[in-house]
Amino acid sequence: MQKLAYFYFALSSWLPLAPIVIVIVAVNVAGRMSKYKSLAHTVTYAALLFTYPIYIRIGGIIDPTTIEYPGPGDGFGALLYLFFLVPSVLLYSAYAWVSRRRKSQTVGSAP
Repeated sequence: MQKLAYFYFALSSWLPLAPIVIVIVAVNVAGRMSKYKSLAHTVTYAALLFTYPIYIRIGGIIDPTTIEYPGPGDGFGALLYLFFLVPSVLLYSAYAWVSRRRKSQTVGSAP
C-alpha cells in the first residue's frame, strides 16, 4: 500500500497533463481505425471526463484526510486540469468532426 500511495502522489504533478496525453493517443488510435472510429471517440470523451474524478476517488481511498480536509493545492490542481481539459476537448472535437466529414465526402464521391 505504501508503494501505491507513493505512486499516487507522484502522479499528482502530472495529472493536469493527462488530457493532452489522452488526446494524442486517441488521435493516433482513431486515425488507424476505420470501422470502430466512433467507439474510439466515445472512449476518448469518457476518459477525458472521468480521469480526474477517478483520481480523486482513489485519493480518498488511499488517504481519506485529503477528501475531508483539502488543501489549497487541490483546488489549484483541479483548475489546472480544467485549463488543459477544455482546449483538449475542443481540439479533439474538431478532429473528430473533420475526420467524420472527410469520410462522408470520400465515400459517396466518384470521379
